[in-house]
Amino acid sequence: LDEPLCNLDAKVRLAMREEIEDIQKKTGITALFVTHDQEEAMQISDRVVVMNNGCVEQIGTPQEVYRFPLNFFVADFLGDANFHQVTVLSRKHEQFVVKTDRGQQWRAWSTSNYSPGDKVKIMIRPENLSIANGNDEISNFEENILRGILKKHIFQGSVHTWELESEGKLWRLKQIGQLQGSYDTEKEILVHWPSSETVIIGD
Repeated sequence: LDEPLCNLDAKVRLAMREEIEDIQKKTGITALFVTHDQEEAMQISDRVVVMNNGCVEQIGTPQEVYRFPLNFFVADFLGDANFHQVTVLSRKHEQFVVKTDRGQQWRAWSTSNYSPGDKVKIMIRPENLSIANGNDEISNFEENILRGILKKHIFQGSVHTWELESEGKLWRLKQIGQLQGSYDTEKEILVHWPSSETVIIGD
């Protein structure tokens, strides 16, 4: 199926995704579905193949390629992500401690064999970042912390997106559902996220 839904309007497209998925499961026929729509690929696929200039970059389940990209191209291509250049300080099995150029230390993980002193990129998805409020306990060993200035709030219906300036760059945060709290631009806020969602993806 070569981009079979590309000319449909949004609501019909959503309905046809489910129709194609139901037909495929009922018939048990293996289908190759070609699309540039990432949401479409994630919804209807059992396995996703990410290609770049005719070459396969990664094959896996939608969850695997989204959460555990093998390289920067896949991480940047699929969905939205925050990237930051860091230096490896130490490692214990698949757990790493990394440091930013400004001295901030975070915990990250990877299955690759990085060594202390290596320059690498880390990836954190915007939906994994949480804005701390007065009741949050963020001294947990497994939480990473970032302090910055809130620059922009973007309302997208069921999704709220913020831009936060910290460590010399802009970070994106996403919250799904009703907005909790009031956040003014140019306000300093504290953000935290699980170390398990800090993925090293190389340089």
